[in-house]
Amino acid sequence: DTRPTSTRPSIVAATEQQSSTFSSTTASTNPNPNLPTIALTEPFLKGGFRNQVMRFHALLLQAQSKNISQILLPSLRWGDGVGGGIAIPHQTLFDVEYWNTYYPALPKLVSYDYAQHYQWDNSSRLLNVSMENPTKPGAPIQFLEEDEEKCTHPYRGGGGVKAGVLWNFYKRYTKAMIDE
Repeated sequence: DTRPTSTRPSIVAATEQQSSTFSSTTASTNPNPNLPTIALTEPFLKGGFRNQVMRFHALLLQAQSKNISQILLPSLRWGDGVGGGIAIPHQTLFDVEYWNTYYPALPKLVSYDYAQHYQWDNSSRLLNVSMENPTKPGAPIQFLEEDEEKCTHPYRGGGGVKAGVLWNFYKRYTKAMIDE
């Protein structure tokens, strides 16, 4: 085979490596049991990288609008738009400890705690989900409580169908900024 080979680890290998350290926590990611937490409803952020950034920004705005200061880190997954829609854990791509130094100006990214996040399915069943549209009707979610109104440990962020709640939230936000 004369094709060039890369010495860089693949996204899949990085994701597998990350899942082994997924449950480890540091002091910077310990949740505060007195503060509410929000979690991403979809198995991963969809779209190209820029669209995923806009959805992530909308999740931050949604948390702020509900006065929620913690985001459940295991729920934050980015989509590999080139590799078939593999869910990539946020901490594989970004420095979570550095992000958390900006708390409370930014929501704190927190680890899973059963006592606080008991309505969340912390299994890895959605880590390797591959789907074209994670916001389509009937797409899997990682919440044990199906009724969104009763889901408070953690609260649901995102969701919806077609473009999804986060996309529409971001569009309203930018329109309001332009109209000011």
